[in-house]
Amino acid sequence: MLRRIGLIGVLLLIGTVLSAQEEKPGKIFPVTFVSPEFVYVKGGTANGLAPGMELVIVRNKREAVAAVKVVFAAEHSASCRLVRLKKVVQPGDLAVMIDDESRRRLKEMPEVTPSDSATAPPPMSAPEKPSRRPPVARISGYLSLQTYRVEDSSPRNLDFTQPTLRLNLHAYRLFRREISLKLRSRSRLNWRTRNFGDSVPRKEWRHRVYEFSLGYDNLRAPLNFRMGRMADNFMSGVGQLDGLQVQVNALPGMRLGIFYGSQPHWRSSAWQWGARKYGAYARIIAGNTPARRWESTLAAVAEYHFSTVSREYVYLQSFYEAGERVSVYGSAEMDVNRHWRKAKAGERFSLTNLYIAARYRSGRELSLGLTVDNRKNYWSYEVRTLADSLFDEALRMGARGDLTVQLPGHWMMTATAGVRRRTGQTRPMYSYSGSIRRANLSPAQLSLSAHYAGFSGPFTWGSTASAAISKGFLAGHRLSLSYGQYRYRFVGGGDPRRNQWARLGGYFNLGGHLFLWGQYEYSWGSDLNLLRLWGEVGYRF
Repeated sequence: MLRRIGLIGVLLLIGTVLSAQEEKPGKIFPVTFVSPEFVYVKGGTANGLAPGMELVIVRNKREAVAAVKVVFAAEHSASCRLVRLKKVVQPGDLAVMIDDESRRRLKEMPEVTPSDSATAPPPMSAPEKPSRRPPVARISGYLSLQTYRVEDSSPRNLDFTQPTLRLNLHAYRLFRREISLKLRSRSRLNWRTRNFGDSVPRKEWRHRVYEFSLGYDNLRAPLNFRMGRMADNFMSGVGQLDGLQVQVNALPGMRLGIFYGSQPHWRSSAWQWGARKYGAYARIIAGNTPARRWESTLAAVAEYHFSTVSREYVYLQSFYEAGERVSVYGSAEMDVNRHWRKAKAGERFSLTNLYIAARYRSGRELSLGLTVDNRKNYWSYEVRTLADSLFDEALRMGARGDLTVQLPGHWMMTATAGVRRRTGQTRPMYSYSGSIRRANLSPAQLSLSAHYAGFSGPFTWGSTASAAISKGFLAGHRLSLSYGQYRYRFVGGGDPRRNQWARLGGYFNLGGHLFLWGQYEYSWGSDLNLLRLWGEVGYRF
């Protein structure tokens, strides 16, 4: 059945390519979300994007409305800052990699001033009478239906089906005030052809609500609040909270807040009556300009299971950015061990988390990053009965560096290297990778990429290599074809293992904020003989 579906998918992809040949090809990235400061696009380093690159925002396939510069690029997404603005950027617009035609359009747009934002229209040439009514509510996010199917042809017969419904909704300016509603949820069905052990059922639903909160976020007001299930990025180490958060905007650039509620269950996302969590925080924001920005949050957190202490700690998170060249992020957690936790930890204070990530950029040609990660397990109420021999004190301690170089002719090279060690191990784990990408390869405007990664540790060593070719179209469509293989071997001996895969994928902008994504994979080798199918259809608000 899945082979027939894959064949039909291949024919549909080929038909889409043939029908789109008359469109002007290029590197196309749909705009997925727009905030007052950044424009987010669906496309990243895997598609040839890198910090410092400029893109033109196009509407209706031919009208240029803005120009942006990439500030941060992940593998499949990127955040951009406005450079020029002609009209308000909207989700569903298309970000196009700059070519000669795009540069001509770019010169016709006015440059962005510090007061401009992606969600506010630029000033008109003739002044208009201001509206008496505040802006109406705005909604962003997406609703999508996903499916994942595995057909296992090995003797194990581990066929698997997983439909998923995802909702990410952000409504702001509700009731014409600075009131916002956030909702992030996922419902998923795991359906197996047979039981996989006694603890894993054959069929089960898993419902998750990651965030569902209502808040008042007017920083010009003396008091802000948020209630419901929440998780704030400015103090991510505090985690989720079911309860209430109140913030006092004491001084310009300073926020003081308190929070109280319960801790959702980490596995099921269910509400827990006895898992209480409360604390206070201070947040400082200085130099909030494109040239320099510094933000830091200090929080004191207490977690209890009814009257029994579960965890008490101090959390610090800081971020510094000097223009587009230098950025530093750091977080640390210091546990305060009292009562039974002191007896378990053997000390009054424990540094349980230290994470530092620094990056230097030299225009769009060079990006250099360094990450230091030292995380430890900590004692809490849920693991208080765990044997000391099973409690690994140092879960992870390592460092990783990366280098990205943008070469002439749309070539980009990336290299990474890292080391990680656990307590008690005589030999650390080493990992490394390298990739090269070529965008806008004439005359078909194709994108090519090749990737290699390897690792060597105390128990195993191995490597993976892959190559991909993709093509984008002005309407927002994208087709991709890739091949890869994975090799590994146990240090103690045994024959090397080798697995291979081939993938065919496509992303289609259906218009009217609708999108369709799919990927078909065939895997074979020493451990695998199966077919995989991913699919997603969704609507962007």
